[in-house]
Amino acid sequence: AASRVIASRVKCNPISFDTFSKWVNDPAFIDQLKEAAKDPKSTSSLKLLNKLNVHIKSCTSRIPFTSSQRAVSLSNLIGMRYMFGLPSIFFTYAPDDVNGTLNIRLSLPQKDNNNFPADGTGLSEAIQNNVAVFQEIPITPHHLRFLLAKGPLAAAEIFRLLTETVFTTLLGTPTEHSSKKTVPLPSRSFGVFGVPIASFGCVEEQARGSLHLHVVYWGSLPCQLLQNSAIYPELLCTVTKAI
Repeated sequence: AASRVIASRVKCNPISFDTFSKWVNDPAFIDQLKEAAKDPKSTSSLKLLNKLNVHIKSCTSRIPFTSSQRAVSLSNLIGMRYMFGLPSIFFTYAPDDVNGTLNIRLSLPQKDNNNFPADGTGLSEAIQNNVAVFQEIPITPHHLRFLLAKGPLAAAEIFRLLTETVFTTLLGTPTEHSSKKTVPLPSRSFGVFGVPIASFGCVEEQARGSLHLHVVYWGSLPCQLLQNSAIYPELLCTVTKAI
């Protein structure tokens, strides 16, 4: 994604890229970076950052999972609010990555295709039964957290796969990078909250580095109707059936 975005920027604005290229190849630029690294919050460092942003900000904002893309996505959320009204559902999705058997197996070196960790038979049962060691690998809660910290790529990849499944299968709103096709409302399949209209998610990190997702969802019944109906027990069954 980064390569495609940069290539597009170079073709559309060659003057900017040429200016940036000459600047970064100047020996004085390296000295400026070293000084900025010593004190990132100094006035000179902030000026250097602003000078860099002119050339790179529009690129990084289109690269998935960057801080710039997250900042730009706020305007998308505001636009969805104006387009669809207030979302009807808010939920947090936080998978149990410590006890996730697949990311544990992916964090370990593969020996062959027939034995552990390629074959995870019995691992789930061993964790559930609080077994201390499985296939010569310590699997106490402490050791599982340590193993997960050593294999962050596996944990992130499993989180991505689970997240795309949640959006596609449970909510009925595939993620933006996984599907470019817009399906008309009458043709959409029901999700867990009814007919899906749209959804917006934000990935955050917990203190220990594991990932979780906050989601707002448009679909089912409008949030004002849900809120006004909640105080009438007679309407709750009707609302439940409608969802």
